Amino acid sequence: MAFTITMMSWSIVEYGKQMAANGELEHAMEAVKWGNEVLLNLQGVEKAN
Repeated sequence: MAFTITMMSWSIVEYGKQMAANGELEHAMEAVKWGNEVLLNLQGVEKAN
């Protein structure tokens, strides 16, 4: 899962403008945020606001 989140993050860095033009940037960012929250919860770290 960490690899997938990393690759999605790099995709946002590299292709963020194209994602934004297609209306997908927000979805990608939400997916990365969700994945990070899952990994943090698995480690017992509470969600940071």
